[in-house]
Amino acid sequence: MSLESIKSILMRRDGLSESDAQAQIDDFRIQFEDFLAEGADLQEIEDAFAFEFGLEPDYLMAEFIC
Repeated sequence: MSLESIKSILMRRDGLSESDAQAQIDDFRIQFEDFLAEGADLQEIEDAFAFEFGLEPDYLMAEFIC
């Protein structure tokens, strides 16, 4: 079973345009890279992801880690 993309969820659930959804993802990708550079633990990253997108960590793994 594959997960729906974060972008499509943001567009459907939050009514964002494709470009706005992509911008939100791109902004979090920068934050994600900063977390990694600072040595943040996985729980901190998952918490930030859940706060930003309101999605389960499975989506984080699918979009940003795999």
